[in-house]
Amino acid sequence: MTRGIFSLAAVLAVSMAVGGCKGNGSLESQQQTNSLFRESMELTGRYYDSIKNAKDSATVYRLMAGLDNALTKANYKCTADVYLEMRESQNDSIANAALKVVALRDSVLYRLAHPLAATSDSLINGVPRFLARPEAPDSTGLRQ
Repeated sequence: MTRGIFSLAAVLAVSMAVGGCKGNGSLESQQQTNSLFRESMELTGRYYDSIKNAKDSATVYRLMAGLDNALTKANYKCTADVYLEMRESQNDSIANAALKVVALRDSVLYRLAHPLAATSDSLINGVPRFLARPEAPDSTGLRQ
């Protein structure tokens, strides 16, 4: 029992020492990391705007697949494991941007599935527009 605890403590100590000795990486890997971060954020922003303006669910799903492919290609352009060199703030920014895209996707799909509940401008004084009575023409025959 004590041997297992000792070996676990030794593994933890060695892993902390190795992790603590890790350098910041070369200048080239830092440049690749920053480039990957910028490209990921730009792609996410462009696709966010496109998803926001999507007119049907097929377009939303096509754009989400396109974003997935674009981010995968961006990651493959860099050397292996370069994403491990990202700062925590960069990683958090990418995660937050991805969560915003997913939330937007869900809201757009909900809006497309429930068009009458989408906007308040489809109501005229609390009455749905398609139930509102047209105004009667005046004596000139024109509606007011």
